[in-house]
Parts: sequence; C-alpha cells; structure tokens
Amino acid sequence: MLSAIPLLNDFEIYPNPANNPLSIDLSEEQSLSESVIISDLTGRIFLYHSYDGSSFQSINISGLRAGVYHITLKLDRDVLPKLSLKNSRM
Repeated sequence: MLSAIPLLNDFEIYPNPANNPLSIDLSEEQSLSESVIISDLTGRIFLYHSYDGSSFQSINISGLRAGVYHITLKLDRDVLPKLSLKNSRM
C-alpha cells in the first residue's frame, strides 16, 4: 500500500516507493521553498529541482536508478531534515 509520508507535519512526499513522478505537497508557509535536492547515501547529488512558488510540486525522477535516496528541502536560509526515499522501477 502506498501512503504519504509526513515531514515536520508541514508537507508530504508521495508515493513512497516512487516510480515517476515524485510529488511534494507543501504547506502554505513552506511554499516559499527554493529547491529540493535528491542525493544518494554518499551525498552525491542526482537532482536539483527549483520551486516555482506553488505549494504542489511534481518532480520527474525517471532518470534515477532504483535505490535509496535522501531528499532535502532547502528554504531561504534553512535546510529541512532529510527523508530517505526508495525509487523503484516496474
């Protein structure tokens, strides 16, 4: 069963595991985020996505191989905690 994963009770990342696309739903307060960074467990960055200012973002992750990734949401001067996400292909 796929379900949304709450982060800091302010936004959700779903589905998890994800194929494509990855959806991020932000609260109105968090919708001013600058970017999301997706990296592997060694810290190598695979995707840098800039936000367009809306509270919902859909990110194309079709180019990522199956595995575990960290998702980092970057605000003006803050970085929200990371979430591990498994990207699986069918």
